Amino acid sequence: MIRKALFGVATVAVLLAGAAIYFIWFYVRIQDYSIPPRVETPPDYETHPSVVVTSVRVPIDQVRRGLEQDTPRTLFKINQRVEECVPRETVRIFKQNLFRTPKISCNLVGEVRRGTISLGGSGRTLSASFPVNAEIEIRDIGDIIKRETASATAIMTMRATLGVNADWRLRPDVRISYQWFEEPSVIVAGQRIKLTKFADPELRKILASVERSLEAQIRKVDLRSQVNSAWRSGFDTISLNRENPPVWLRVLPREAGTSGVRIAANSISTDLMLRADLEVFVGEEPAQPDATPLSANVGVSGGRGFDVTIPVLADYAQVEPVILRALRRLADRGIAKEELGTLNVTFETVTLYATENGRIAVGVEAEVEPVGNITGRIWGRSRGVVWLTGTPVTAPNSEVIRVEGLQVFGDMNTDIGDLLVRVLASDEVRTEIEQALVEDFAKDYEDVIGKARRGIRSVRLGDFDLSFDVADIKHGKITATGAGLFMPVSAQGSVTTKIRN
Repeated sequence: MIRKALFGVATVAVLLAGAAIYFIWFYVRIQDYSIPPRVETPPDYETHPSVVVTSVRVPIDQVRRGLEQDTPRTLFKINQRVEECVPRETVRIFKQNLFRTPKISCNLVGEVRRGTISLGGSGRTLSASFPVNAEIEIRDIGDIIKRETASATAIMTMRATLGVNADWRLRPDVRISYQWFEEPSVIVAGQRIKLTKFADPELRKILASVERSLEAQIRKVDLRSQVNSAWRSGFDTISLNRENPPVWLRVLPREAGTSGVRIAANSISTDLMLRADLEVFVGEEPAQPDATPLSANVGVSGGRGFDVTIPVLADYAQVEPVILRALRRLADRGIAKEELGTLNVTFETVTLYATENGRIAVGVEAEVEPVGNITGRIWGRSRGVVWLTGTPVTAPNSEVIRVEGLQVFGDMNTDIGDLLVRVLASDEVRTEIEQALVEDFAKDYEDVIGKARRGIRSVRLGDFDLSFDVADIKHGKITATGAGLFMPVSAQGSVTTKIRN
Protein backbone atom coordinates (compact mmCIF):
# COMPACT_ATOMS: atom_id res chain seq x y z
CA MET A 1 0.00 0.00 0.00
CA ILE A 2 2.79 2.37 0.96
CA ARG A 3 4.71 1.30 -2.15
CA LYS A 4 1.72 2.14 -4.34
CA ALA A 5 1.40 5.53 -2.65
CA LEU A 6 5.09 6.28 -3.18
CA PHE A 7 4.81 5.21 -6.79
CA GLY A 8 1.80 7.46 -7.24
CA VAL A 9 3.63 10.45 -5.73
CA ALA A 10 6.65 9.82 -7.97
CA THR A 11 4.41 9.57 -11.00
CA VAL A 12 2.76 12.86 -10.14
CA ALA A 13 6.16 14.48 -9.60
CA VAL A 14 7.40 13.28 -12.96
CA LEU A 15 4.25 14.48 -14.65
CA LEU A 16 4.55 17.86 -12.93
CA ALA A 17 8.20 18.16 -13.91
CA GLY A 18 7.38 17.17 -17.45
CA ALA A 19 4.58 19.71 -17.53
CA ALA A 20 6.91 22.40 -16.20
CA ILE A 21 9.55 21.59 -18.79
CA TYR A 22 6.90 21.56 -21.52
CA PHE A 23 5.59 24.91 -20.28
CA ILE A 24 9.06 26.43 -20.33
CA TRP A 25 9.79 24.86 -23.73
CA PHE A 26 6.50 25.88 -25.29
CA TYR A 27 5.97 29.29 -23.79
CA VAL A 28 9.51 30.55 -23.21
CA ARG A 29 11.46 29.02 -26.07
CA ILE A 30 12.80 31.61 -28.55
CA GLN A 31 13.18 30.56 -32.16
CA ASP A 32 16.74 30.07 -33.46
CA TYR A 33 17.85 32.46 -36.21
CA SER A 34 20.73 32.62 -38.63
CA ILE A 35 23.59 35.04 -38.03
CA PRO A 36 22.58 38.65 -38.89
CA PRO A 37 23.85 39.56 -42.38
CA ARG A 38 26.89 41.79 -42.43
CA VAL A 39 26.70 44.95 -44.58
CA GLU A 40 29.75 46.89 -45.77
CA THR A 41 28.11 50.24 -46.44
CA PRO A 42 30.81 52.94 -46.43
CA PRO A 43 30.30 56.20 -44.53
CA ASP A 44 28.32 58.67 -46.64
CA TYR A 45 28.33 62.39 -45.97
CA GLU A 46 28.15 65.65 -47.84
CA THR A 47 31.08 67.95 -48.37
CA HIS A 48 30.45 71.68 -48.24
CA PRO A 49 32.55 74.14 -50.22
CA SER A 50 34.86 76.24 -48.08
CA VAL A 51 36.21 79.59 -49.19
CA VAL A 52 39.85 80.34 -48.50
CA VAL A 53 40.98 83.81 -49.57
CA THR A 54 44.66 84.45 -49.89
CA SER A 55 46.89 86.80 -51.86
CA VAL A 56 49.10 86.39 -54.88
CA ARG A 57 51.84 88.86 -55.76
CA VAL A 58 53.75 89.42 -58.99
CA PRO A 59 56.58 91.93 -59.45
CA ILE A 60 55.93 94.77 -61.87
CA ASP A 61 59.46 96.00 -62.48
CA GLN A 62 59.33 94.01 -65.71
CA VAL A 63 56.67 96.46 -66.91
CA ARG A 64 59.05 99.36 -66.37
CA ARG A 65 61.92 97.52 -68.04
CA GLY A 66 59.71 96.65 -70.99
CA LEU A 67 58.64 100.26 -71.39
CA GLU A 68 62.26 101.38 -71.20
CA GLN A 69 63.13 98.99 -74.01
CA ASP A 70 60.13 99.90 -76.16
CA THR A 71 60.32 103.68 -75.73
CA PRO A 72 63.38 105.31 -77.35
CA ARG A 73 65.27 107.95 -75.45
CA THR A 74 64.93 110.37 -78.36
CA LEU A 75 61.20 110.59 -78.90
CA PHE A 76 61.42 112.55 -82.13
CA LYS A 77 63.52 115.10 -84.03
CA ILE A 78 62.51 118.34 -85.73
CA ASN A 79 64.19 119.62 -88.88
CA GLN A 80 61.85 121.65 -90.99
CA ARG A 81 61.44 124.95 -92.80
CA VAL A 82 58.63 127.13 -91.55
CA GLU A 83 57.54 129.79 -94.04
CA GLU A 84 55.70 131.86 -91.51
CA CYS A 85 57.81 131.55 -88.45
CA VAL A 86 56.63 134.93 -87.06
CA PRO A 87 52.95 135.55 -87.66
CA ARG A 88 52.19 138.48 -89.93
CA GLU A 89 50.53 141.49 -88.36
CA THR A 90 48.53 144.38 -89.75
CA VAL A 91 49.93 147.82 -88.96
CA ARG A 92 47.18 150.37 -88.15
CA ILE A 93 47.64 154.12 -87.81
CA PHE A 94 44.74 156.43 -87.02
CA LYS A 95 42.41 153.52 -87.26
CA GLN A 96 43.54 152.81 -90.74
CA ASN A 97 45.14 149.58 -91.97
CA LEU A 98 48.31 150.76 -93.62
CA PHE A 99 50.15 147.50 -94.36
CA ARG A 100 50.97 144.00 -93.15
CA THR A 101 54.29 142.92 -91.90
CA PRO A 102 56.18 140.63 -94.24
CA LYS A 103 56.43 136.88 -93.79
CA ILE A 104 59.38 135.87 -91.70
CA SER A 105 60.50 132.29 -92.33
CA CYS A 106 62.87 130.16 -90.28
CA ASN A 107 64.27 126.69 -89.84
CA LEU A 108 63.38 124.59 -86.79
CA VAL A 109 66.01 122.08 -85.73
CA GLY A 110 66.01 120.09 -82.51
CA GLU A 111 64.94 117.01 -80.67
CA VAL A 112 62.67 115.89 -77.86
CA ARG A 113 64.10 113.36 -75.39
CA ARG A 114 62.61 111.50 -72.48
CA GLY A 115 63.98 110.78 -69.03
CA THR A 116 63.81 107.63 -66.85
CA ILE A 117 60.44 105.91 -66.56
CA SER A 118 59.09 105.49 -63.05
CA LEU A 119 56.21 103.25 -61.91
CA GLY A 120 53.77 103.67 -59.06
CA GLY A 121 50.09 103.61 -58.41
CA SER A 122 47.43 102.82 -55.87
CA GLY A 123 44.29 100.75 -55.74
CA ARG A 124 43.65 99.24 -59.16
CA THR A 125 45.48 101.99 -61.05
CA LEU A 126 49.03 101.51 -62.24
CA SER A 127 50.78 104.75 -63.13
CA ALA A 128 53.93 105.35 -65.14
CA SER A 129 55.55 108.66 -65.95
CA PHE A 130 58.63 110.14 -67.50
CA PRO A 131 59.92 113.67 -68.12
CA VAL A 132 60.11 115.06 -71.65
CA ASN A 133 62.82 117.60 -72.49
CA ALA A 134 62.81 119.60 -75.72
CA GLU A 135 65.72 121.57 -77.19
CA ILE A 136 64.70 123.43 -80.37
CA GLU A 137 66.78 125.91 -82.32
CA ILE A 138 65.23 128.54 -84.54
CA ARG A 139 67.67 129.27 -87.31
CA ASP A 140 67.82 131.83 -90.09
CA ILE A 141 64.91 133.91 -88.89
CA GLY A 142 64.14 136.07 -91.85
CA ASP A 143 67.82 136.45 -92.51
CA ILE A 144 67.82 138.76 -89.49
CA ILE A 145 68.66 136.47 -86.55
CA LYS A 146 70.88 133.52 -87.15
CA ARG A 147 69.90 131.37 -84.17
CA GLU A 148 67.67 131.27 -81.09
CA THR A 149 67.26 128.33 -78.73
CA ALA A 150 64.07 127.27 -76.98
CA SER A 151 64.03 124.80 -74.06
CA ALA A 152 60.95 123.12 -72.71
CA THR A 153 59.90 120.47 -70.17
CA ALA A 154 56.82 118.30 -70.06
CA ILE A 155 55.66 115.28 -68.03
CA MET A 156 54.05 112.34 -69.80
CA THR A 157 51.78 110.35 -67.50
CA MET A 158 50.20 106.95 -68.14
CA ARG A 159 47.45 105.47 -66.01
CA ALA A 160 46.20 101.93 -66.46
CA THR A 161 43.19 100.62 -64.57
CA LEU A 162 43.73 96.88 -64.18
CA GLY A 163 41.31 93.99 -64.13
CA VAL A 164 41.68 90.22 -64.47
CA ASN A 165 40.20 88.23 -67.36
CA ALA A 166 38.53 84.85 -67.08
CA ASP A 167 41.83 83.27 -68.23
CA TRP A 168 43.80 84.99 -65.44
CA ARG A 169 45.43 87.56 -67.70
CA LEU A 170 45.68 91.21 -66.65
CA ARG A 171 43.31 93.48 -68.53
CA PRO A 172 44.55 97.11 -68.77
CA ASP A 173 42.47 100.18 -69.54
CA VAL A 174 45.17 102.73 -70.42
CA ARG A 175 44.91 106.52 -70.54
CA ILE A 176 47.91 108.71 -71.34
CA SER A 177 48.31 112.43 -71.09
CA TYR A 178 51.08 114.98 -70.95
CA GLN A 179 51.50 118.48 -69.64
CA TRP A 180 54.01 121.17 -70.52
CA PHE A 181 55.53 122.75 -67.47
CA GLU A 182 57.65 125.03 -69.65
CA GLU A 183 56.44 125.47 -73.19
CA PRO A 184 59.03 125.81 -75.96
CA SER A 185 59.08 129.44 -77.08
CA VAL A 186 61.39 132.30 -78.08
CA ILE A 187 61.02 136.05 -78.46
CA VAL A 188 61.74 137.33 -81.96
CA ALA A 189 61.29 140.92 -82.97
CA GLY A 190 59.44 141.58 -79.75
CA GLN A 191 57.06 138.70 -80.28
CA ARG A 192 56.92 135.41 -78.37
CA ILE A 193 56.90 132.51 -80.74
CA LYS A 194 55.37 129.36 -79.23
CA LEU A 195 56.77 126.21 -80.67
CA THR A 196 54.25 123.94 -78.93
CA LYS A 197 52.17 123.64 -82.06
CA PHE A 198 55.12 122.05 -83.81
CA ALA A 199 55.94 119.61 -80.97
CA ASP A 200 52.40 118.56 -80.04
CA PRO A 201 51.57 116.56 -83.19
CA GLU A 202 54.74 114.55 -82.80
CA LEU A 203 54.09 113.97 -79.09
CA ARG A 204 50.59 112.71 -79.85
CA LYS A 205 52.09 110.13 -82.18
CA ILE A 206 54.40 109.04 -79.37
CA LEU A 207 51.45 108.79 -77.01
CA ALA A 208 49.78 106.14 -79.15
CA SER A 209 53.01 104.14 -79.35
CA VAL A 210 53.66 104.29 -75.61
CA GLU A 211 50.05 103.31 -74.90
CA ARG A 212 50.38 100.21 -77.04
CA SER A 213 53.68 99.36 -75.35
CA LEU A 214 52.23 99.74 -71.83
CA GLU A 215 49.26 97.53 -72.69
CA ALA A 216 51.59 94.89 -74.13
CA GLN A 217 53.92 94.97 -71.11
CA ILE A 218 51.03 94.66 -68.65
CA ARG A 219 49.65 91.67 -70.55
CA LYS A 220 53.06 90.04 -70.28
CA VAL A 221 52.80 90.03 -66.47
CA ASP A 222 52.43 86.35 -65.67
CA LEU A 223 49.71 86.42 -63.06
CA ARG A 224 48.33 83.11 -64.28
CA SER A 225 51.41 81.09 -63.35
CA GLN A 226 51.35 82.52 -59.82
CA VAL A 227 47.66 81.68 -59.46
CA ASN A 228 48.27 78.23 -60.92
CA SER A 229 51.06 77.61 -58.41
CA ALA A 230 48.71 78.50 -55.55
CA TRP A 231 45.99 76.34 -57.10
CA ARG A 232 48.19 73.25 -57.44
CA SER A 233 49.62 73.61 -53.95
CA GLY A 234 46.05 73.55 -52.67
CA PHE A 235 45.67 69.85 -53.51
CA ASP A 236 47.19 68.35 -50.44
CA THR A 237 46.70 65.96 -47.53
CA ILE A 238 47.83 67.41 -44.23
CA SER A 239 48.38 65.62 -40.95
CA LEU A 240 46.37 67.15 -38.11
CA ASN A 241 47.30 64.43 -35.61
CA ARG A 242 49.84 61.65 -36.08
CA GLU A 243 48.38 58.91 -33.88
CA ASN A 244 45.73 57.82 -31.37
CA PRO A 245 43.94 58.39 -33.69
CA PRO A 246 45.60 59.69 -36.88
CA VAL A 247 43.60 62.65 -38.23
CA TRP A 248 44.07 64.01 -41.75
CA LEU A 249 42.80 67.05 -43.62
CA ARG A 250 42.47 66.70 -47.38
CA VAL A 251 42.00 69.82 -49.50
CA LEU A 252 40.46 69.63 -52.98
CA PRO A 253 40.15 73.01 -54.74
CA ARG A 254 37.12 73.22 -57.03
CA GLU A 255 37.29 76.74 -58.45
CA ALA A 256 39.19 79.98 -58.03
CA GLY A 257 38.45 83.61 -58.54
CA THR A 258 39.55 87.16 -57.94
CA SER A 259 37.71 90.44 -58.07
CA GLY A 260 40.60 92.71 -58.92
CA VAL A 261 44.14 93.78 -58.17
CA ARG A 262 46.00 96.17 -55.91
CA ILE A 263 49.10 98.12 -56.80
CA ALA A 264 51.89 98.22 -54.25
CA ALA A 265 55.32 99.79 -54.50
CA ASN A 266 56.95 97.05 -56.57
CA SER A 267 54.22 94.54 -57.20
CA ILE A 268 50.70 93.79 -58.29
CA SER A 269 48.77 91.75 -55.78
CA THR A 270 45.36 90.16 -55.96
CA ASP A 271 43.05 88.53 -53.45
CA LEU A 272 42.68 84.96 -54.61
CA MET A 273 39.61 82.99 -53.60
CA LEU A 274 39.95 79.22 -53.52
CA ARG A 275 36.64 77.42 -53.16
CA ALA A 276 37.59 73.96 -51.97
CA ASP A 277 36.16 70.83 -50.43
CA LEU A 278 37.77 70.15 -47.06
CA GLU A 279 37.62 66.57 -45.84
CA VAL A 280 38.81 65.23 -42.52
CA PHE A 281 39.75 61.55 -42.30
CA VAL A 282 40.32 59.54 -39.15
CA GLY A 283 42.56 56.50 -39.47
CA GLU A 284 44.90 55.63 -42.31
CA GLU A 285 46.29 58.43 -44.47
CA PRO A 286 44.00 58.97 -47.48
CA ALA A 287 45.36 59.05 -50.99
CA GLN A 288 46.98 62.30 -52.10
CA PRO A 289 44.46 64.15 -54.30
CA ASP A 290 45.29 64.62 -57.96
CA ALA A 291 45.48 68.26 -59.03
CA THR A 292 43.00 69.30 -61.70
CA PRO A 293 43.63 72.08 -64.25
CA LEU A 294 43.20 75.62 -63.00
CA SER A 295 39.61 76.75 -63.25
CA ALA A 296 38.50 79.92 -64.99
CA ASN A 297 38.39 83.08 -62.91
CA VAL A 298 34.92 82.94 -61.35
CA GLY A 299 35.28 86.16 -59.38
CA VAL A 300 34.73 86.37 -55.64
CA SER A 301 31.38 85.58 -54.11
CA GLY A 302 30.37 85.02 -50.51
CA GLY A 303 32.42 85.63 -47.41
CA ARG A 304 35.62 83.87 -46.60
CA GLY A 305 35.42 80.98 -44.20
CA PHE A 306 35.36 77.22 -43.98
CA ASP A 307 32.81 74.47 -43.55
CA VAL A 308 34.49 71.13 -42.97
CA THR A 309 32.97 67.75 -42.16
CA ILE A 310 34.83 65.84 -39.44
CA PRO A 311 33.86 62.15 -39.48
CA VAL A 312 33.72 60.69 -35.98
CA LEU A 313 34.08 56.95 -36.45
CA ALA A 314 34.02 54.33 -33.72
CA ASP A 315 35.81 51.30 -35.19
CA TYR A 316 33.95 48.10 -34.36
CA ALA A 317 37.21 46.27 -33.69
CA GLN A 318 38.04 48.88 -31.03
CA VAL A 319 34.57 48.74 -29.44
CA GLU A 320 34.38 44.92 -29.14
CA PRO A 321 36.87 44.60 -26.24
CA VAL A 322 35.16 47.51 -24.47
CA ILE A 323 31.83 45.64 -24.50
CA LEU A 324 33.54 42.38 -23.48
CA ARG A 325 35.19 44.04 -20.45
CA ALA A 326 31.85 45.53 -19.40
CA LEU A 327 30.14 42.12 -19.62
CA ARG A 328 32.89 40.42 -17.62
CA ARG A 329 32.57 43.05 -14.92
CA LEU A 330 28.86 42.26 -14.83
CA ALA A 331 29.61 38.53 -14.49
CA ASP A 332 32.01 39.24 -11.63
CA ARG A 333 29.27 41.10 -9.77
CA GLY A 334 26.99 38.10 -10.22
CA ILE A 335 23.96 37.38 -12.37
CA ALA A 336 20.80 35.76 -11.08
CA LYS A 337 17.43 34.98 -12.66
CA GLU A 338 14.44 34.30 -10.40
CA GLU A 339 13.33 31.21 -12.32
CA LEU A 340 16.90 29.96 -12.79
CA GLY A 341 18.65 30.99 -9.62
CA THR A 342 22.32 31.93 -9.51
CA LEU A 343 24.20 31.70 -12.80
CA ASN A 344 27.81 31.03 -13.63
CA VAL A 345 28.39 33.06 -16.80
CA THR A 346 31.60 33.18 -18.78
CA PHE A 347 31.69 35.80 -21.55
CA GLU A 348 34.26 34.70 -24.09
CA THR A 349 34.09 36.93 -27.17
CA VAL A 350 32.11 39.86 -28.60
CA THR A 351 31.62 40.48 -32.31
CA LEU A 352 30.22 43.77 -33.59
CA TYR A 353 29.32 44.91 -37.10
CA ALA A 354 26.69 46.70 -39.18
CA THR A 355 23.68 44.76 -40.34
CA GLU A 356 20.57 45.55 -42.35
CA ASN A 357 18.17 48.47 -41.88
CA GLY A 358 20.72 50.71 -40.19
CA ARG A 359 21.15 48.41 -37.21
CA ILE A 360 24.20 47.00 -35.48
CA ALA A 361 24.68 43.34 -34.68
CA VAL A 362 26.29 42.29 -31.41
CA GLY A 363 27.32 38.65 -31.15
CA VAL A 364 28.15 37.46 -27.63
CA GLU A 365 29.77 34.07 -27.15
CA ALA A 366 29.17 32.80 -23.63
CA GLU A 367 28.81 29.79 -21.41
CA VAL A 368 25.98 29.71 -18.86
CA GLU A 369 25.36 27.25 -16.04
CA PRO A 370 22.47 27.65 -13.57
CA VAL A 371 23.57 26.56 -10.10
CA GLY A 372 20.99 28.18 -7.89
CA ASN A 373 17.88 25.95 -7.73
CA ILE A 374 16.31 22.74 -9.00
CA THR A 375 14.44 24.41 -11.88
CA GLY A 376 17.63 26.04 -13.10
CA ARG A 377 19.63 22.84 -12.93
CA ILE A 378 17.10 21.22 -15.30
CA TRP A 379 18.60 23.32 -18.06
CA GLY A 380 22.15 22.23 -17.48
CA ARG A 381 25.16 24.00 -18.99
CA SER A 382 24.69 25.86 -22.27
CA ARG A 383 27.35 27.35 -24.52
CA GLY A 384 26.99 29.25 -27.77
CA VAL A 385 26.60 32.64 -29.47
CA VAL A 386 23.60 34.89 -29.02
CA TRP A 387 23.06 37.76 -31.41
CA LEU A 388 21.39 41.02 -30.51
CA THR A 389 20.59 43.81 -32.93
CA GLY A 390 19.72 47.43 -32.25
CA THR A 391 19.54 50.84 -33.86
CA PRO A 392 22.00 53.57 -32.83
CA VAL A 393 20.28 56.96 -32.67
CA THR A 394 21.12 60.53 -31.68
CA ALA A 395 18.98 63.50 -30.76
CA PRO A 396 18.94 66.32 -33.35
CA ASN A 397 22.30 68.10 -33.48
CA SER A 398 23.69 66.14 -30.53
CA GLU A 399 26.77 63.95 -30.16
CA VAL A 400 25.14 61.80 -27.46
CA ILE A 401 24.06 58.39 -28.78
CA ARG A 402 21.75 55.72 -27.48
CA VAL A 403 20.78 52.29 -28.76
CA GLU A 404 17.12 51.62 -29.41
CA GLY A 405 15.38 48.29 -29.75
CA LEU A 406 18.26 46.04 -28.72
CA GLN A 407 16.67 42.66 -29.36
CA VAL A 408 17.75 39.02 -29.51
CA PHE A 409 18.47 37.74 -32.98
CA GLY A 410 19.69 34.31 -31.78
CA ASP A 411 22.12 31.62 -32.91
CA MET A 412 22.58 28.67 -30.50
CA ASN A 413 24.30 25.34 -30.99
CA THR A 414 21.43 23.42 -29.34
CA ASP A 415 17.84 23.98 -28.47
CA ILE A 416 18.98 24.22 -24.87
CA GLY A 417 20.70 27.46 -26.14
CA ASP A 418 17.47 29.19 -25.21
CA LEU A 419 19.05 29.46 -21.78
CA LEU A 420 21.67 31.76 -23.30
CA VAL A 421 18.92 33.84 -24.80
CA ARG A 422 17.27 34.22 -21.40
CA VAL A 423 20.51 35.47 -19.89
CA LEU A 424 21.85 37.62 -22.72
CA ALA A 425 18.48 39.20 -23.47
CA SER A 426 18.17 40.28 -19.85
CA ASP A 427 17.98 43.93 -18.92
CA GLU A 428 21.33 43.75 -17.11
CA VAL A 429 23.23 42.49 -20.16
CA ARG A 430 21.54 44.81 -22.62
CA THR A 431 22.23 47.77 -20.33
CA GLU A 432 25.92 46.91 -20.14
CA ILE A 433 26.17 46.61 -23.93
CA GLU A 434 24.36 49.89 -24.49
CA GLN A 435 26.44 51.78 -21.94
CA ALA A 436 29.68 50.40 -23.36
CA LEU A 437 28.69 51.58 -26.86
CA VAL A 438 27.65 55.02 -25.63
CA GLU A 439 30.71 55.56 -23.43
CA ASP A 440 33.16 54.39 -26.07
CA PHE A 441 31.64 56.60 -28.75
CA ALA A 442 31.68 59.59 -26.40
CA LYS A 443 35.40 58.99 -25.80
CA ASP A 444 36.08 58.70 -29.53
CA TYR A 445 34.06 61.85 -30.17
CA GLU A 446 35.98 63.96 -27.66
CA ASP A 447 39.28 62.53 -28.88
CA VAL A 448 38.69 63.10 -32.58
CA ILE A 449 37.03 66.51 -32.31
CA GLY A 450 39.64 67.78 -29.88
CA LYS A 451 42.54 66.71 -32.07
CA ALA A 452 40.90 68.02 -35.23
CA ARG A 453 40.26 71.42 -33.64
CA ARG A 454 43.84 71.67 -32.44
CA GLY A 455 45.21 70.47 -35.76
CA ILE A 456 43.46 73.05 -37.93
CA ARG A 457 44.61 76.00 -35.84
CA SER A 458 47.72 76.13 -38.01
CA VAL A 459 47.88 74.38 -41.37
CA ARG A 460 50.70 74.71 -43.89
CA LEU A 461 49.43 74.53 -47.46
CA GLY A 462 52.06 75.05 -50.14
CA ASP A 463 53.39 78.59 -49.73
CA PHE A 464 50.58 79.56 -47.38
CA ASP A 465 49.94 79.28 -43.67
CA LEU A 466 46.25 78.84 -42.90
CA SER A 467 44.71 79.39 -39.50
CA PHE A 468 41.20 78.08 -38.88
CA ASP A 469 39.04 79.47 -36.08
CA VAL A 470 36.10 77.19 -35.27
CA ALA A 471 32.99 79.21 -34.45
CA ASP A 472 30.27 76.55 -34.58
CA ILE A 473 29.90 72.78 -34.60
CA LYS A 474 26.87 70.89 -35.84
CA HIS A 475 26.21 67.17 -35.62
CA GLY A 476 24.65 64.88 -38.16
CA LYS A 477 22.87 61.61 -37.48
CA ILE A 478 24.80 58.61 -36.30
CA THR A 479 24.68 55.64 -38.66
CA ALA A 480 25.92 52.07 -38.59
CA THR A 481 28.34 51.71 -41.51
CA GLY A 482 30.65 48.96 -42.63
CA ALA A 483 33.61 50.87 -41.16
CA GLY A 484 32.08 51.60 -37.77
CA LEU A 485 29.58 53.79 -35.98
CA PHE A 486 29.75 57.01 -37.95
CA MET A 487 28.67 60.56 -37.18
CA PRO A 488 29.44 63.49 -39.49
CA VAL A 489 30.33 66.61 -37.52
CA SER A 490 30.31 69.90 -39.40
CA ALA A 491 32.62 72.65 -38.16
CA GLN A 492 32.27 76.20 -39.43
CA GLY A 493 34.36 79.28 -38.86
CA SER A 494 36.79 81.77 -40.33
CA VAL A 495 40.18 81.25 -41.89
CA THR A 496 43.11 83.62 -42.22
CA THR A 497 46.00 83.22 -44.60
CA LYS A 498 49.60 84.33 -44.58
CA ILE A 499 52.12 83.99 -47.40
CA ARG A 500 55.50 82.63 -46.38
CA ASN A 501 58.31 84.65 -47.90
